[in-house]
Amino acid sequence: MPKVKQNLSNRLQTYVNLYGPKIFSIDKSVLFCKMCEVKVNSDKKFNVSQHIKSDKHIKGLARYENQINRQQQQLLTATSNISKKS
Repeated sequence: MPKVKQNLSNRLQTYVNLYGPKIFSIDKSVLFCKMCEVKVNSDKKFNVSQHIKSDKHIKGLARYENQINRQQQQLLTATSNISKKS
């Protein structure tokens, strides 16, 4: 018995659920990588997993994590400065 192909919106939503909404977003029929700011070919799962393993994506993810860490450090510094003044 042949496999039944998922419709496009369900398949795209599956990728968003699998990798997280911070990584991918969908717009009707397009899977968009927020880290790389590019459209990702979503015809096959292999294409999406290849994109996740690409250098551009890995560097974008590292850049995002550094940005988050920097924001957390600034927040901690600001709150410690406030508590020292009190």
